[in-house]
Amino acid sequence: MGNARILPFMTEADFFALDSDARDAILSVADAVSTTVGYAAGDARRAAVKAHVGGSWKQGRRLPLELVSAGFDAACV
Repeated sequence: MGNARILPFMTEADFFALDSDARDAILSVADAVSTTVGYAAGDARRAAVKAHVGGSWKQGRRLPLELVSAGFDAACV
C-alpha cells in the first residue's frame, strides 16, 4: 500500500452539517477526480471518492492538493 493514508470517512450527516462552501469544495474535488478516472454519474465509486475527500476535510487536510490526493487514494489510482 505504499504511502496510502487511512482517513476517517465522512458520512452523509457529517457532509450536510458543513457549510455550503465546504460542501462545494468537497463536491468539486470529488467530481473532478471521479470524472478523471472515468466513474459515471450514479456509480457507487463516486460516493466512495466523496467520502474519502470528506474524510480528508474532516481531518483538517483542506488544501486543494491534499483533497485531490485523498480522492485519488480512494480511486486507487
